[in-house]
Amino acid sequence: AWHCAHGGEQIKALNYLRTASEQALAWHAYAEAVGYLTQALALTPPAQPALRFELLAAREQAHSQRRDPQAQAADVGELERLAELTHDPRQRLVAALRRATLAEQTTHYAEAIVAANAALALAAAQHDLPAELEAHRIAGRSHWWRGELDLARRYYVHALHRARALPAPDAVADCLLRLGDACWTVDDLAGALLTTASIE
Repeated sequence: AWHCAHGGEQIKALNYLRTASEQALAWHAYAEAVGYLTQALALTPPAQPALRFELLAAREQAHSQRRDPQAQAADVGELERLAELTHDPRQRLVAALRRATLAEQTTHYAEAIVAANAALALAAAQHDLPAELEAHRIAGRSHWWRGELDLARRYYVHALHRARALPAPDAVADCLLRLGDACWTVDDLAGALLTTASIE
């Protein structure tokens, strides 16, 4: 890649780096993936915001796997900036979900709820059920950790409906478990028994 880049063959170098980063991610070699993606971004001009967004989204996930929240936050911020620059609804949705996920991971639950709700509005407008499911789950967990159990239950119910519509059996089971826990915590024993009994 270095020889291609310095020899003026930037497109060839970029393709090589993208392939190398994909292979590194597949092998869980996240540090190497970050290196390849950083080089690829250096070869990608600002005039190609869609490609920069794609590369940044991949690098942000590698940072997440490496448990590097500072680097992850920097990439999420850049994803948000690019999404606003391009006015691309899909990019805005991805950026909002990444913000919500990062906020939840770093225990900034109020921020996670705000970002999850922003993602929900974008996902609903695009009829993206998987994204709606993920946003509802993030919001539900974040309300749970804030002790807002009734709100958590509402989001879990919405998530359950979407998981069943996809269908996504693992997500259905997770939602039912979380609903059961929430019901049990607020002494809704009938609700707890009903939801846990639904897990087959």
